Amino acid sequence: MRILIVHHGSINPSQPITGGALRAVHIGTGLQQTGHEVHYLCRAQDQPGGYVDAADLLHRAKTLSPEAIICVQLEEAITLRDIDAPLIVDLFAMRLLEAPFSGTLSNAAMHCLEAISAGDAFLVSNHRQKWSWMGILALAGIDTTADPTLLVPLMTTPFTKTKTAKTLTLIGGGVWWPWQNPWPALQRVLAQMDKRKTGIIHWYGGDPTLAPLTHPRLKIHPLTTHQHFRQQLALSTAAFDWLAPNPERELALAFRHMDYLACGTPILTYPNTPLADILGKAGWVTTAIESTIDRLIDNPEDVEKRGTRAQNLAKKFSIANGVRTLEEWLKKPVRRATSKSKLFDVAAQLKTAANAALLLQATEYELAQANQEVMQKREQVSNLTKQVQQQTSTIDRLAKSVDEVTSYRREAIQVLGTRIEQHSRTAEELQRENAILQADLTKKSAELKAMDQLRERLENDLHNVRTELEDIKAKRRGIFQR
Repeated sequence: MRILIVHHGSINPSQPITGGALRAVHIGTGLQQTGHEVHYLCRAQDQPGGYVDAADLLHRAKTLSPEAIICVQLEEAITLRDIDAPLIVDLFAMRLLEAPFSGTLSNAAMHCLEAISAGDAFLVSNHRQKWSWMGILALAGIDTTADPTLLVPLMTTPFTKTKTAKTLTLIGGGVWWPWQNPWPALQRVLAQMDKRKTGIIHWYGGDPTLAPLTHPRLKIHPLTTHQHFRQQLALSTAAFDWLAPNPERELALAFRHMDYLACGTPILTYPNTPLADILGKAGWVTTAIESTIDRLIDNPEDVEKRGTRAQNLAKKFSIANGVRTLEEWLKKPVRRATSKSKLFDVAAQLKTAANAALLLQATEYELAQANQEVMQKREQVSNLTKQVQQQTSTIDRLAKSVDEVTSYRREAIQVLGTRIEQHSRTAEELQRENAILQADLTKKSAELKAMDQLRERLENDLHNVRTELEDIKAKRRGIFQR
């Protein structure tokens, strides 16, 4: 069969992987191993090439023409119900029990009911989940006289454990979800480690800046790749999975539990978790944290044996075993007759009311924003009015100054006009005097020229006289010599 798996979260192994994406990969891998053609679709925000909205998801799904669809993210079933193919809704995540912690119960309830009403079969990961969902399936109009659920447990793959840390090293993980509170138990472990003067705890997946507890023995690491997390598990003494009890934690197994087992890391946990139903001697199910920490320190041989049992237990949760029930159903898929619970009329009204409430809330928010903007605008207008008044006063002063300057300019122009007129008359007189002087100068120049010529004649005459005088002197000397 050509099977489409719709999920949230990236399935790129080089990036941190979410539980939903890991669930999709495990189911898809198992179905591929049995000969099915598997296609994955996730959101564009999770991975490049994904769908951007409900319309895009529906278009892409129709283009693939799947013969069966698996919705790991149950709310996407609402979009895909119009495709003519068996629709399998995965209920492995306890959405209705998570929602009260985030204040989204009313919306989550409607989404769950709508998603369930669209499904033909429903996946659960353990028996506790099955019975918790059965009443909700009935509320959604599902016939529960024949079991509509398929047990598809959380799965894991083998991992070789090479060595264990010599110092007591506990490891745990999980994002700081509101329904997951490890802090009281971690404080007890740290106090016992301090008492015994040994041990360290590594916690993966939490934001270190949001941790309410700091301690030299507690090392908090951000999200990492799945492969790196498993490598750290294989080096650890034991896994610590002790969370404050609440309904969600009493019904949901976690993917990290399967990884603990596969990596040969025995688990220290509390009695009311679903993990307690399957763990046996592959760990410690107890309320006595302190004495169990002592056993981990004082009896390493027992720890090693429980690690071996953990890896043996993990084989039961192999991918091949995990998809067997689903594979059998796909051989003869049963399409459920369309039915609708009367509760949907109430749900529709609640949804309409919820949408109206959201619209009202949004409108009130926009109104508050608008009122705030109006107040800001009024304040701005008031400030601008003051500025205009100040500028008007300044303009009045400037106008007076301009009048004064204009008056001064008029007076200056009159004075300058008089002076220019006087200067003009003086210039004319100077021009006339200059003309007279020029004529006189011309006359004087002519006279000087004539005198120069006279001087030249006189000098010539003087020269001739001197010559004649010299001749006479010479003749006289000749006479006396004789």
